[in-house]
Amino acid sequence: MHKIDSSTATPEGLFTIGDPVGGTPATVVTDDWLNAVQTEIVNVVEAAGMPLEKPNNAQLLAAIQALIPPPLPAWRTGDFKLTMQPTPEDGWIVCDDGSIGSEDSSATNKRSAECETLFKLLWNGVSNTYAPVVGGRGASAADDWTANKSIGLTKMLGRALAVAGNGSGLSLRGIAQTVGAETHVLSNGEMPAHTHANTLSDPGHSHANTINDPGHVHANTLSDPGHVHSMGYQFGGTSGGGAAGQAGVFYSTPNNTAAAATGISINNASKATGVTLNNAGASSGVSISNASQGGDAAHNNMQPTVFLYAHIKL
Repeated sequence: MHKIDSSTATPEGLFTIGDPVGGTPATVVTDDWLNAVQTEIVNVVEAAGMPLEKPNNAQLLAAIQALIPPPLPAWRTGDFKLTMQPTPEDGWIVCDDGSIGSEDSSATNKRSAECETLFKLLWNGVSNTYAPVVGGRGASAADDWTANKSIGLTKMLGRALAVAGNGSGLSLRGIAQTVGAETHVLSNGEMPAHTHANTLSDPGHSHANTINDPGHVHANTLSDPGHVHSMGYQFGGTSGGGAAGQAGVFYSTPNNTAAAATGISINNASKATGVTLNNAGASSGVSISNASQGGDAAHNNMQPTVFLYAHIKL
């Protein structure tokens, strides 16, 4: 690109209509200048990916709009940005887990009338758990501001950022809510199932036995129905009687006595012996030793992380 540089152009490279009275000619437009201008315009249109269209007299404007992104919307109170800059720009403050308030407040981060809009945004949008008001919350954000109370900024230092809401399959998370821990010690219920190496030791053992026999008797019942024997006799005598050989005397002589069962029976009543066997208690001596595992130390919960400064708009 260059300015018009024909012999009839002004020394500054400008056009003139000339002055016939004074003898100054009008500027002659040269072909090289017109071609330069045309090339510059064509380059812009083609850079936007547009084909040249002869009847379209708005192509240059469309090309410029396509090549230049629209301006970013203005930052609003509560907007948040990450940066490498440790010092915030005007109208911003560092997120330092401190507090903000009016000039007469006890705020630790910033005490200024500039903080009023952010103060009210935090008061109305974040619970007192995560944006506590010193001295407790009153009837409204306006009342607490007028009372020169300070409000805590949401906790951000050293923390990962996530999006508030109820993601599919996830827990509901409120705005400015803080959760998690940098380290964690597993509870028994959180440990995976596992086994330990065991050592069993059995030295063997014996028991001392004591036998106790108090002795015992049985109650007997004797049954005797009585009995008789059958006996045979021989009879003889004399007609004279008196002694043997005398007439008129009879005599008998036993011959046979038949055998007969007596019928006697003895019944023994049943009786517990009373014998007891006592085993003296004895330690088995068996022991099982479980090999210990682990050290009860907390494990690191942190994901790979990079840390930057965070600023929030007043």
